[in-house]
Amino acid sequence: MPTINNDLFVHNTRSQEQWRIISKHIDFADKRVVDYGCGYADILRRALIIGGAKRCVGVDDDKHVINGLLDRFPRGRVDPGFRVYNQAVEKFVNHDADFDIAICFALLPYLDGPDDFLQNMKSTCGTALIECQYAGDGPGVETLKDDDDMEEWLGCHWQHVEPIGKTLVTYRNKQRTIWLCR
Repeated sequence: MPTINNDLFVHNTRSQEQWRIISKHIDFADKRVVDYGCGYADILRRALIIGGAKRCVGVDDDKHVINGLLDRFPRGRVDPGFRVYNQAVEKFVNHDADFDIAICFALLPYLDGPDDFLQNMKSTCGTALIECQYAGDGPGVETLKDDDDMEEWLGCHWQHVEPIGKTLVTYRNKQRTIWLCR
């Protein structure tokens, strides 16, 4: 396993636990990975550096976050297998190829058309990792009250939907479930 500087992964306080959960269920080696709403791309960089993904693409509409993300690489050296796009995830079109794995954490409540987005995600990747806040946890999708609602919603898009772990959002004292969808 490569040596990793944990200072590269300081923005998302839950990213280490999220990575621990998802890396038990997903082999990232030689995979093409997209992270929708990547933020500072803590999970995406782990997929590249630790997991051995061959291509990682991050998409986020916050240009300050994207610039901050690029500043985190030593002397601006970004791995050639790592790309970020500063645009709305709903408008992102990948012209290179489909992805093996899509990551979408804490983004769905912010989208105008989350069902269309999920359908597009399903059509462009084999596996999705999804985390979503429920009603009462930030903006939340008010119709999603708990894991049962989420499982039913994701089941409208994927044949296999499985909760693989939970992380705690400490400042809200709320747990969020990570879902594996295939």
